[in-house]
Amino acid sequence: MTTRPKKAEQNLIADARLVASATRRNLDDILRADARREEKLLTVERLARFESRIEALAAIADGGIAGLALQAQATVSEASRRELLFQLLSDVRAEINVTYKRNRAIRRAFGGGFKLKQNSTPSLLQLGTAVLNAWKDPEMRQAAERAGIDEARIQRIEEQVAALATADTGQGTAVNQGRIRTLSKQQLLREVRSETSYLREVAGVVFRRNDLVLKEFASTQPRRAPKPRPDSSGPSKGDEGQKMPPERPSQDAKAEKVASPEGVAQG
Repeated sequence: MTTRPKKAEQNLIADARLVASATRRNLDDILRADARREEKLLTVERLARFESRIEALAAIADGGIAGLALQAQATVSEASRRELLFQLLSDVRAEINVTYKRNRAIRRAFGGGFKLKQNSTPSLLQLGTAVLNAWKDPEMRQAAERAGIDEARIQRIEEQVAALATADTGQGTAVNQGRIRTLSKQQLLREVRSETSYLREVAGVVFRRNDLVLKEFASTQPRRAPKPRPDSSGPSKGDEGQKMPPERPSQDAKAEKVASPEGVAQG
């Protein structure tokens, strides 16, 4: 029997997807800002993990499932990483090939003539490593820069090579050992809520002077109306039924009594 997801969970998932999409759209700018930092605010791997957690939570909330096997998520993650790395490598290779049609050495250093397969993790890792090694060579790096390839693009290739290698190892371990790790619904709720908040903080730092981009990260969750406060003008519950103490005469009243004839006679 399935259960309908709670409204609060639906709102959280929608809000998290909005933040993930905004982060993905502005990822290049975030990574460029991060390049100057020793401690990185965000990595491609962290964003991909966040996106997989959102979809895992959505699957649990929609189906009322007690837990979701992350082996399937690892497969999806590896496929998306392959696609991104394939695009990055293809672009670099195409620009090198068109710039250095008469220089076979430079073309081969950046993967020219190599049969690149989009759905082959070993093939992508092999070419990605070759491109990174070519970039370390001063002459090849200068040649690549003349073709319009910069440090930021090479950094993204490096990140994707590392991420794809990790995803490949993780999936192989799960298949070989037959371990299916699951995350509970409460764990996912905590992770998604925390990461959504964190990415908004990152956006606030990177785009603090860009209101247009910050609007993309604005929360969609409905705000709770504050509870009305009790009226403080009336008596409180503790005061009901209690007698008020007798009012003591003021100093002015005492003075009037002494000044009166009766008060003088008594004196």
